[in-house]
Amino acid sequence: SSGINAEYGDDDGDGLPDSCEPGQKLTPNRGCVDCFAGEYGPGGTSETCYECPAGTTSVEGHAGSARDCFVDDDGDGLPDSCEPGQKLTPNRGCVDCFAGEYGPGGTSETCYECPAGTTSVEGHAGSARDCFVDDD
Repeated sequence: SSGINAEYGDDDGDGLPDSCEPGQKLTPNRGCVDCFAGEYGPGGTSETCYECPAGTTSVEGHAGSARDCFVDDDGDGLPDSCEPGQKLTPNRGCVDCFAGEYGPGGTSETCYECPAGTTSVEGHAGSARDCFVDDD
């Protein structure tokens, strides 16, 4: 197997992927490379990883935007608290709540169901007020 993620293709036939997953950068000779801890990368065709904002870090290869950077005061390599719309997990850090759920963020380890008849955008609802009626 060539190690190329079929989703990202090899249209130019160079044996390397044409675009990368979030948390990675595209290199001319090595294909997709994980961004280091403390960096984030948008993926796609970006050839750059960017430093997390001051006072924050990230998990190597997992931060697709500055929003994925976090404070790690206890030094365990995982966030100490999460953004609204996420829950804190012991082994994986912050995880987005599913569509139809909301999460207060912080140190909460729970996502809650939106009120009956409403839904939410995955990872973006911090409270029941962020749930909405989807008429589609």
